[in-house]
Amino acid sequence: MQQGIERADVQHVQARVMDVDPFTMAEQVRSRMAEHLSPEQNRLLAEALRLSMGVDEEEAFCDVERRFLEAKAVAGRTARTLKYYRQELDAFNRWCMTPPQAVTVEKVRGYLAYKRASGCSEVAVDNTRRVLSSFFNWCDAEEIVHKNVMRRVEPVKKAKRRKKPFTDSEIVRMREACDTPRNRALFEFLLSTGARVAEACGLDLENLDLLTGTCDVFGKGRKERRCYLNDEAIYYMRRYLDTRADGSAAVFVTAKKPYRRLGIHGVESVVRKIGKRAGVGNCHPHRFRRTMATNALRRGMPIERVQRLLGHENVNTTLIYAIVDDEDVAYSARRLL
Repeated sequence: MQQGIERADVQHVQARVMDVDPFTMAEQVRSRMAEHLSPEQNRLLAEALRLSMGVDEEEAFCDVERRFLEAKAVAGRTARTLKYYRQELDAFNRWCMTPPQAVTVEKVRGYLAYKRASGCSEVAVDNTRRVLSSFFNWCDAEEIVHKNVMRRVEPVKKAKRRKKPFTDSEIVRMREACDTPRNRALFEFLLSTGARVAEACGLDLENLDLLTGTCDVFGKGRKERRCYLNDEAIYYMRRYLDTRADGSAAVFVTAKKPYRRLGIHGVESVVRKIGKRAGVGNCHPHRFRRTMATNALRRGMPIERVQRLLGHENVNTTLIYAIVDDEDVAYSARRLL
């Protein structure tokens, strides 16, 4: 009788062991021994566990990450998106030090909690969650992991704050603070077109037509769309281009030789300095985009056309960008009700 009980217990333990993922088992052993061993001993232990438990070295996090990035590159993700993926996944790997097969829901939640406690905003933490979700969704589809841990990780709830456009007074002050023809042209271009900063940086002279006041930009999602310049923007773009004597194909170039294409950080620096001279806080290129959308709605443009101008697939995204002041709502209510 006793032998039968012992045999049943052994079979139960064996069944539990067989049910445990070898990656998880190796990680559990390594975690329990980590505080008792030196870094070199921990490395040797991890290597011994990998060999003895049949954990394939090619399935280390960095190798799976490389395969993921290659797949996303083939799918058409931009170099900027791939760089962001790599930065986020590298940071997670340095913190977690666990192969994808052994990552648990608790580890992911712990990492997101660590980022929040380190001072990251809700938006930044949720962006990290979205990258990890994309990564583990791909791992699940490729059958690299046994289950997708991100299915149990909820989106980070973000505070809803009104992001205000520039006021008319701020726009006047910033215009006066533009100190060069290029900076004034850049200012008017952003305000008139509502183009993304990357779209402004990537614009070539061959895609700009000042006769019709149009330009074709290559934007987010690798999509081309048409933007429109108002008369003031056309005037200052002409003045700026008349000063150009370089051979660059770019519309906006650096202020000094060899006159390379102006980059995203360059545009951000120009706009920030204009705002500082004008005494306007929170001055960044994306705020021009929000200002254009809001002004278009105030002047009666249908939301669907504003959506098309901004290049949004979803009209709800346009409503986030376009803020209508309470005073405008109150005026319309008194006029119509």
